[in-house]
Amino acid sequence: MAKPKCLLSRIRRLRWEIGVLEVSIRHHIRSWDDLAKAFVDQYSYLVELALNRETLKAMERKPIESYTEFAQ
Repeated sequence: MAKPKCLLSRIRRLRWEIGVLEVSIRHHIRSWDDLAKAFVDQYSYLVELALNRETLKAMERKPIESYTEFAQ
């Protein structure tokens, strides 16, 4: 008879595999290229959210600003 811990880990693994299968069916993923395209489509918005050094420097509190002014 299977041990409870082994059974629970197997159930979790099957749930994960079912989730992967559902995603691959939904996005018509049949190759690594399809997977790469689906990934880029899913997370391409993060490029717009990423801040560069100049943007962060411009957001820095100026010596003449109070913390209250800076926070607004």
